[in-house]
Order: sequence, then C-alpha cells, then structure tokens
Amino acid sequence: APKAAVVLLVGLVMGFIISLVILYLKALFTTKFSTTDELQSLVTVPVLGEICHNRHSSSLVVKPGKTSSIVELFRLIRNNLQFMLTSEQHKVIVVTSSVSGEGKSFVSTNIAASFALLGKRVALVGMDIRSPQLAKMLNLNMAPGVTTYLAKADTPLSDLPQHVDAIDTLDVLVGGPVPPNPSELLLSKRVDEFFKELRENYDLVIIDSAPIAMVSDTFSIVRHADAVVYVTRANYTKRSLIKYFNGVVARGQIKNVAVVLNDSNPRMSQGYGYGYGSQEK
Repeated sequence: APKAAVVLLVGLVMGFIISLVILYLKALFTTKFSTTDELQSLVTVPVLGEICHNRHSSSLVVKPGKTSSIVELFRLIRNNLQFMLTSEQHKVIVVTSSVSGEGKSFVSTNIAASFALLGKRVALVGMDIRSPQLAKMLNLNMAPGVTTYLAKADTPLSDLPQHVDAIDTLDVLVGGPVPPNPSELLLSKRVDEFFKELRENYDLVIIDSAPIAMVSDTFSIVRHADAVVYVTRANYTKRSLIKYFNGVVARGQIKNVAVVLNDSNPRMSQGYGYGYGSQEK
C-alpha cells in the first residue's frame, strides 16, 4: 500500500518545484511592468510619482479649480520636482522618454501647467523637432516655432509664445516646421542663445524633448538642463529600455534625473493620489 507520508512529501516537493518553474517562466516572458514598485526595482534613480490613465477628453488636464485624481498626481510630481531644483537659478527641466507613445508631451504639458498655477511664469517648449506634438495637442498654430528661431537669426524670441485658455502665466513655444537638418540645428550656437533668453524671461522652462532611445537630439540639449524627467508608461515601456536608460545614467549622459510612471491603473496603485480628493472635477 502507498505510504501517506511519502506521497505527501513528494506532493509538497513537486508543488514547490512547479511553483518555482512557473514564477521563473513568468519573469522570463514578462517584458513590461505596470506599477511603481516594479519600476523602482528596475531603475537606479528615484521615481517621482505616477500618473493614472487620462479619462479626460483634453490633453491639458491641469487647470484652475480642477481636483480630479490625475490633477492631484501632477501636483504631487510638481512638489517632488521642486526638491530637484535647489536654487532660483535652476529653472530648466527636460522631459524625455525612451520611445514614442510613452506620453512625454502629455506629462510635460501638465507639469508646466501645474507650475503656472503657482503664479510662476512658465515656458513649455517643444524641442522634439522631428515629431512636434504640442501644437496639435493644444490646438495652437504650427508656426512660428523653435525651429523658426534656430534657423533664422533675425527671429526674436518674442515671436514664438502662444497661450492656452485659463492659464495666463503659461507660454507655449511649439516645435515649428520640421527641419531637414535637426541634429545640426540643435548643435548650433543659436541654441545657447535660446536657452539664455528663456532663463532671462521665465521663472521655469519645461522642455518637451525627443525620446533618447530613438534619436540623439536630447543629448544635444540636456547640457542646458537643471533636472531631467524620464517618462515611462505602464504595460508599454519594455524592461530592456529601462536597462538602456540605466546605462545612460551610469555613463553620466544625463544628470539629476528622476522617473515618472504614466498611464497606470488606479486599482493597482498603493499611493495616496487615488481616492483622496479624487472627485472628477
């Protein structure tokens, strides 16, 4: 007759082994992440916060009087960002990501709006000049833009700012017409003059820049940054791209950088952003 103790022991061992195999295979074939805890375990820099899925019809969700959960999360990120800007001279924040589709233009727009609501004069600048998105997102004119200023020495900075409704202190400088030589344009001396004027005219400058894993454009302008925000997207950004990002940080190609998780699921969040003041207004 079978011995019950032996059968039980074999069953426990087999169950343990099978569980380990399942966990290993799951880890092996999981190429993306979905929560801030997972993201924090992958990156070598701080995580600023997360942004839940945008249920609003507009890309500009941070507006006066709005208190929805997504707006509160942008305010939390704004507060955390202020700790990265350690002096009044630190005023340029570059927002980037790995690839297109992670939401960096959406994040940069609402970070800029959240600072403008503090009464600061803020410039939101489109410097993803190969694929400019701000004009389309905010229903603004495509030109004149940043490329107009960089390509034409007689174009003054004052020609570029456009305004969005309800936020008086937010100026938007769109990317402008796509140039035939974007890399060369971003390495010109005119870029130095551009950032000098921005620092002189604004309290804070938010740069919507190109994805770092697709083109080298961001590395040409990040030397002007006082802080860098790297945007990832839940269930979209691949873990291999995080490994690439960690290498960029380790080589010192970008400094004073923190990460944001975009498009997260509220039900999976452990943060304070959901529920507290979460009425959709």
